[in-house]
Amino acid sequence: MKKYSLLTPGNGHQMGNKKKAMTILAALFEAKQTSYESLDLPNWGDCQVAAYTSTDGAMIVNATDPKKFGELPWHHRAHLIMLREIPDPKTPRCAIYICVIKDLFDAPAAEWIGKAGVKWTHVAKVAKLKQIHSAPDLAALLRSP
Repeated sequence: MKKYSLLTPGNGHQMGNKKKAMTILAALFEAKQTSYESLDLPNWGDCQVAAYTSTDGAMIVNATDPKKFGELPWHHRAHLIMLREIPDPKTPRCAIYICVIKDLFDAPAAEWIGKAGVKWTHVAKVAKLKQIHSAPDLAALLRSP
């Protein structure tokens, strides 16, 4: 059984997970919140924030109404910063990726999940920054002042 200790999997939890990610990433990167969905990170600029529990990949557009790069307002941001929880009952951890948004849309067909997402292998390949953290350590950032 997959055990998540920080984020909540399944539909209906995206906004709650994003709020957690915003708090955690702001603390880790000493970033300032610029909107309800973005942070200004030193050295990275205005970044769209996303949180994921999917083990397959990162959904980067709405599956029912997929868009091409440049068609959504958040595409103007410098980067997408993603917090991904990797469920593991023994060693719960999270991966953080910072990617140029266009690089995600440029994934080859074999790296797409349907019309809406890209596999984690592609995300890792194009990420400008990759970090692994203990999920409990990141959860502690939610409780710190």
